[in-house]
Amino acid sequence: MSPISWPVVTGTLLVGSPAIYAAQVAGTLSVDTAMTRLLLCAVGVWAVCSMFSSLSAQAVEGNQARQLEAEREAARETAAQEKAARERAAAEQAADAAGNAA
Repeated sequence: MSPISWPVVTGTLLVGSPAIYAAQVAGTLSVDTAMTRLLLCAVGVWAVCSMFSSLSAQAVEGNQARQLEAEREAARETAAQEKAARERAAAEQAADAAGNAA
């Protein structure tokens, strides 16, 4: 995840808003200290967002793999049922042919 993506910038502004308020509105914090705190907030928010993004991607990959395996199993089961139906039909045809021959 990019450090300049909208979730990181939004999170940084939310987490760093007390420092911005103290520097710009209340005047109780120097601007350079507020910017340092904002930069540290940006690094922290970026790390958290990157970790969350990585974990989400792994979960999606795992879910897709499970879904693909379930689809393959369903296809195998359908093929087995179709094979059994063909075998039953062939056996019935053979029995009918044997009954007609006699």
